[in-house]
Amino acid sequence: MPDRYRVIDGKIRNSKCEINVAEHCNLSCQGCSHLSPVLPKHFVSPRDLLADLSILARHYRADAVRLLGGEPLLHPDLPGVAAAVRASGVTERICVVTNGLLLARMDESFWLAVDEVEVSLYPGRSPTAEQQSHSEGLARAHQVELSMNRVHHFRQSYTEIANTDRALIERVFRTCKIAHDWRCHTVANGMFFRCSPSYFLPRVLGEHFAEPAVDGLRIEDTEDFGERLLDFLTAADPLASCSQCLGTSGHLVSHVQVRRAEFRAAQEIPAQEMISGRQGNRWLRARGRKPVESAFGRVRRAVLRGARSLVR
Repeated sequence: MPDRYRVIDGKIRNSKCEINVAEHCNLSCQGCSHLSPVLPKHFVSPRDLLADLSILARHYRADAVRLLGGEPLLHPDLPGVAAAVRASGVTERICVVTNGLLLARMDESFWLAVDEVEVSLYPGRSPTAEQQSHSEGLARAHQVELSMNRVHHFRQSYTEIANTDRALIERVFRTCKIAHDWRCHTVANGMFFRCSPSYFLPRVLGEHFAEPAVDGLRIEDTEDFGERLLDFLTAADPLASCSQCLGTSGHLVSHVQVRRAEFRAAQEIPAQEMISGRQGNRWLRARGRKPVESAFGRVRRAVLRGARSLVR
């Protein structure tokens, strides 16, 4: 069934729209779904962003615009980016999503420009308790909503190996929370994308796609753009990116940092072996293949074997 969207006063409504203001990062997380460890340094232009969002705002409105990356705090003019978003009229709320390592260094102009900051705290790669306390004080002083969330696991997000199984591609697309539940709409380089993976995957895995923006809709100042945008968002067919993407079906893996040169090699596994739990095992059984046992299952089986040996 196609996704449904509210249209109020001629504008498509959504809970969020995402802008990757800096696509590179100061961390190299193995499970990064935005593929930041292998992306070059790139900063969004406030002027170009204002132009794109001003056109978009005539047909679309988000409850919040999320500024993320990569690592958004690497952007040299993040307050300028926030000002461009606010001036466009596409939203009234701006949220920054960050790993927090640079948060304590941000000056007052940053805190005056944003409404909310979400910090992901990674094991061994988090701001110190003192830095967290300092940021909490600044947030309170400027009435900025601040949340800090510990993240111990990532979900495997894509495969380097082309997936040609249409049934599996359909399954990944239908069950994808990024596209259908969270609706992580992304604006980048004058294009609108239904989800963030559909922007990043064709750029990095160019050999598998006709062009980098194959899954994007160009933002155009035309009378029918709103209608075309709604058709784009409610299309029932999988995106081209779904052939490499795992959506929200990948295995959960512990958060680790990897060398950037090793990031892509770790994804050279068939999609069938990276799909998690019941979904992946149902797919394998339907094709007469042995289900993949999870790490938890292997540990549990080993513990039970040990317990039985003690009873004997």
